[in-house]
Amino acid sequence: MSKIWVILVSFCLIYGLSRGNSEAMILGLFDVPNKTLEFLLRIGGIIIFYNGLLQIAVESGLISALTKVFKRLIGKLFPSLPKTSPAREHICLSLVANLLGLGVAGTPSTIRALQIMQKESKTETLTTEMIKFLLLNITSFTLFPGTALSVRKIFFSKINLELIPYFILTSFALTVFAILILKFTERKNVR
Repeated sequence: MSKIWVILVSFCLIYGLSRGNSEAMILGLFDVPNKTLEFLLRIGGIIIFYNGLLQIAVESGLISALTKVFKRLIGKLFPSLPKTSPAREHICLSLVANLLGLGVAGTPSTIRALQIMQKESKTETLTTEMIKFLLLNITSFTLFPGTALSVRKIFFSKINLELIPYFILTSFALTVFAILILKFTERKNVR
């Protein structure tokens, strides 16, 4: 991979110099660290804010209440996961974070759930349950696309609230599609 990176950067440098854009290219090279730091600070602010919101939801008992609501769904989606597994709560926390549009804040729960699932499976490879969870986490049904709207705001893009229903519909369709694929592959593997 590092060789590909070196080739790609070299090609871009040669192309930029051959097109007579050397001054703009050099100025751009020195501007990149500044823009990168600015971007990281803005994204870091979003992550801190959303983690704070999620922590408030955990401490207020909202996540526990939603875990009870999602228990049956999680049981149906992850039938081979033990009912007493602590991974269930982390799965629920991650899915609820995605549902509320706080996907960035749900990442630690996702990682923790996968660690617990791997430890319980006693295998080094991904289990079916882990693949299911990752697929659901990636497609993540969202009621309010907070992270997407925040990133649009960071880049000074107009926040068009008329897009929210389309975000919701798209995330719902992706999640349903993911569940259908999972069920199809489960049936195929059983045969």
